[in-house]
Amino acid sequence: MTYPYSDEYMIFDETTKRYVLTAKYVFDKMGVDLKSTINERNGINADILINRFLTEVSDDIYEYIHEHNVNNCKQDMLIAYVPSLRQIIQKAMDQQLLYSRLNGLLGYSADKDVQMQAVCPKAKNTLLQTVPELGYSILYTGVI
Repeated sequence: MTYPYSDEYMIFDETTKRYVLTAKYVFDKMGVDLKSTINERNGINADILINRFLTEVSDDIYEYIHEHNVNNCKQDMLIAYVPSLRQIIQKAMDQQLLYSRLNGLLGYSADKDVQMQAVCPKAKNTLLQTVPELGYSILYTGVI
């Protein structure tokens, strides 16, 4: 398998150089039909709104990771190319998606205290897992 790797559940966006969950993943693995949820909000183009929401979830996870190290390019390269790290990111995004559906996209709040709660505590714990190929987590604060 060649990395970065896209499949029906998570794609690697070549423009942003980030992984993003797919609507199929959300439907098959989480049992949530985002299209019907978006349509309840009278979205003109449900697919655009779904992709926007999934991108926001990805951004929340990547931004949280980037807070922990100054070498964000190296972090992103590791996420793109290390097989077990792809699985960790997918799980963290799954947790963040559920959290965001239940609580909203808290990073957009005008309240700074609410913004500090934007990332799911379970996703934070998932990102703390040691990556077997690296010997440290993606949240490592030292030189990578």
